[in-house]
Formats: sequence, structure tokens, C-alpha cells
Amino acid sequence: MATAPDSGAVFALRPAVAADDAFLRELYAGVRWSELASLPWTDAEKRAFCDAQFDLQDRHYRTHYPGAEFLVIATAEGVPVGRLCRVRGAGEWRLMDIALLPAHRGRGAGTRLVTELVASADAAGVPVVLHVEHDNPARRLYERLGFAGVADPGEPGVYLEMTRAPR
Repeated sequence: MATAPDSGAVFALRPAVAADDAFLRELYAGVRWSELASLPWTDAEKRAFCDAQFDLQDRHYRTHYPGAEFLVIATAEGVPVGRLCRVRGAGEWRLMDIALLPAHRGRGAGTRLVTELVASADAAGVPVVLHVEHDNPARRLYERLGFAGVADPGEPGVYLEMTRAPR
């Protein structure tokens, strides 16, 4: 269980199951919706795009990250409010994705969950690696927690790889 510092809310992580699919798709679409606002698509077309992207992301994660954990972030009452995807490997831990519903953003829950992940990785003596969009506000959180960008010798892509060495 994690307690978000400024909201007092208690969160539990539990494995995602098939019954969570509709919630996870809605969460994914909610995170991406503002990016699609300027497109001349109908809401149905935007939703179909988000569903297709969700499927591709899920397939990519499951193919390239064996042993990954796909977790639902839920309130103490069991209400889903987000998701956390991670891989805890022998040489590194990877934070693949963390997303919260808008009502639960900016209240400390994400900070607490990432801080707990980092503390556990420190105890295991392994670095934590993640990718974040260059302009994502979460990048500031990661920097505060000691993550540093990894230099890309080529053109900068959409995502910045960040790593945090164990302490």
C-alpha cells in the first residue's frame, strides 16, 4: 500500500486482469486525448485510434519485456485509478508506464509510487530505467528523484531515456 502525501489517499497495486480491459483502454485514451484534439477526426475515430495504439503498446510490452508486471493502481476501496507497468530484472528495473486518472494526478500518488519503486531498486542494488516524452511534466519528477537523461548519439526522438543508479 502507498499513501499519497498530500491527499491522504491509500493506493494498492494489484495485477491487471481481463476484467480491467475497459478501464485500461479508457485510461489510455484519457492520457492521449489532448494530443488528438487538433486532429480533424470524429470522437469515434479518435477512440478507434487509441484502442489500436493501446493494443500495439500492450503487444510490444508483452513481446519485448518478458516477466513484466501489468498492475492496476486502485484506491483502498478497490476502485481503479491508474496503471503501473514495470519489469524487475536482475540487471535493471524498468518503469515502462505509469498513468493516473486526471482526478488523481498532481496529488502525490505518482510521486509516492515512483519513490517506492526507486527505494526497492536501491535495496536490490539495481538501476531504474524509463522513457519519457521530452515535454512531459513527469520529467521534472524523475529528475528530482535522481534520474538523468541518457545521451542519444543520433537525432533526439520523441522519448528521452532516463536512468537512476542505485544509491
